[in-house]
Amino acid sequence: KRNVFNFELLWAFPGEDNHETLKNIYQTEQQVFTGSNQRYSNQIRRSNTLEGALKYTRRFANPDKMLTATVSNTFNKDIEDTDITTATLTQNGEPVDTTSVQRTHVYQHTNLMNVSFDYAQPLTRSGVLETGYKGIGRYLNSDYERATLLNGVYVTDPLNTNIYVFKEQIHAVYAQFTGWVGDRDAPQWKYNVGLRAEQVWNTGQTTDLSTDVTNRYFNLFPSASIAFYTNEQDNIKFSYSKRITRPGLGQLSPFTDITDSLNQRSGNPHLQPEIIHSYELGYTQNLAKGSISWVGFYRIRNNAILPYTVLDSNGVAHTRPENFGKALSYGGEVIGTYLVASFYNFNLSFSAFQTTIEDTGAGPDVTKGLFSWYTKLVNNFTVGKNGRLQITGNYTGPTALPQGENVAVYFVDVGYQHKIMNGRGRI
Repeated sequence: KRNVFNFELLWAFPGEDNHETLKNIYQTEQQVFTGSNQRYSNQIRRSNTLEGALKYTRRFANPDKMLTATVSNTFNKDIEDTDITTATLTQNGEPVDTTSVQRTHVYQHTNLMNVSFDYAQPLTRSGVLETGYKGIGRYLNSDYERATLLNGVYVTDPLNTNIYVFKEQIHAVYAQFTGWVGDRDAPQWKYNVGLRAEQVWNTGQTTDLSTDVTNRYFNLFPSASIAFYTNEQDNIKFSYSKRITRPGLGQLSPFTDITDSLNQRSGNPHLQPEIIHSYELGYTQNLAKGSISWVGFYRIRNNAILPYTVLDSNGVAHTRPENFGKALSYGGEVIGTYLVASFYNFNLSFSAFQTTIEDTGAGPDVTKGLFSWYTKLVNNFTVGKNGRLQITGNYTGPTALPQGENVAVYFVDVGYQHKIMNGRGRI
């Protein structure tokens, strides 16, 4: 009863066949036609992902005392082959001849491993100490090749063919104390204070050493919050936290995607992680049939990771992620839930915020400000005795980039769940 083991295993094998045709027209500033081409790419991508996790939980007579240990690992193998054919066009769009035939491949292996131990121990009648360790290992092996067909033979481009290997170890320990004044289930005050210490080592290297990156850094991440309960359920809460967001493995790859010859993209192996300072002040009020929360926030992102584009003399735009000095965001958020009827309830969230991006060396001086907002509405319906219907609408307004903005994104999701076999199964 006090020792629980959980095991889960997932195998996924996604695949993509992408066919893309790009037509380019070249003109002078006076709009005089100088050339045109059509670029067709056929990209075949196959992946295999294997994820496994084992978790152990030890319970004690005191429900506030607990020990958990988790080990998880994710292996991914990704194969991507692309054939690219470029044909010259006349001013009327008629093909003249084939000017080039190219092919690229990206063969990538990744591994992500997590190990964690967490222990909670009551120290007083009104306080619990939590402490633990987390280790993360990340590994990337990316094999990239670019070749051009010459006289019936594919000739490899040595400047754009390489193998990149990235390895990273992250070790972190933490301690957090949670306390309350008054009864635990109906406190007058509730507070917590915590600190996480983290050491990171990573290396990234190509076989020809054209890219050779080594990082070693240590960080402390404090956090704290305090809440005052105006009654048993309503409270005013202030919190602060320092967090880290690391670049994804794809963002660290140095290789350039040339599927679109005029808009080429790559990762950046020199990226540093974002360090985020977050301040929040909120009020939560419980209603007879729901609740509503108001939150004001102010966030500082140091080393903000954002895309940056450079246009070369040939008219080719090269885009890759860069670290920008600082990105500031401040605004407010409202979250409400309400039971309209026995068969229908909804959850509505709305956030409005101002974002300012300041550059301190990533490229030409950049100061970009933009007001944006997003909203999400989740509708839940009970259909008969065994059915549940959910309709979700989401809208995100334009968001700031160093050289412009992302366009608005909006979508609707519909999901349905039905119990079968007298409730022993679900579809």
